[in-house]
Amino acid sequence: MWRHFGVFVRKNMRDLIGHETARTLVNSMKSYTRVVESPDCLTDFVQVLRGLIREGVYLQPLEVIFDTFVRLRDEDIDLTDVVERIRNRPEIIPSLPGNRNADALLKLSKSFEASLAAAIVRDPDNKHPVLAIEPVPCQEALNGVRHEVLHKTPASVALLVEDPDIRPFVRRLVELELPGLPVLSRRELPAGAEARILAGREVIPLPGPASAYA
Repeated sequence: MWRHFGVFVRKNMRDLIGHETARTLVNSMKSYTRVVESPDCLTDFVQVLRGLIREGVYLQPLEVIFDTFVRLRDEDIDLTDVVERIRNRPEIIPSLPGNRNADALLKLSKSFEASLAAAIVRDPDNKHPVLAIEPVPCQEALNGVRHEVLHKTPASVALLVEDPDIRPFVRRLVELELPGLPVLSRRELPAGAEARILAGREVIPLPGPASAYA
């Protein structure tokens, strides 16, 4: 029940961010009011805010978030990558979920990361990436995460990936079953966070039905 409640809360918080809310936020920063004159730009900003809220990222400092958004949008960067680069700002990193509230970091195995990276498909313009993973390896990946996270870790844990490009896709993979599980890339770790990495432990895909590790 609580798992689905967590999904419900995140979804509804995300849906509260619409064009009017985004316009109000932009208007509060006097130097950026010109942006609200572009409907397409405002729509993209809404999508970026929702992407941050989806993972529980604080929308502060808003000026840093918006400055990064405007600069990267001018460079025609995909919005998924925009969200990732905002997360990587030094002003944002300390408050990321997993940095502010996780006692331990659990790594994915190299083979696990490689298999997920191989399943990411992008269009010819290198935009709109999607995780195109078959049902069986998808279930094995979830089995492995569930087995380690629910049975062998401290109460508060985050997943850690080495490849920053797969981080958002790992999060999307696990969020429906484990909505409160943060996923961090190594470059998002603050100084000293390596001490929280669980030594000798890593997540590997596990065969078997979903119920085997529930």
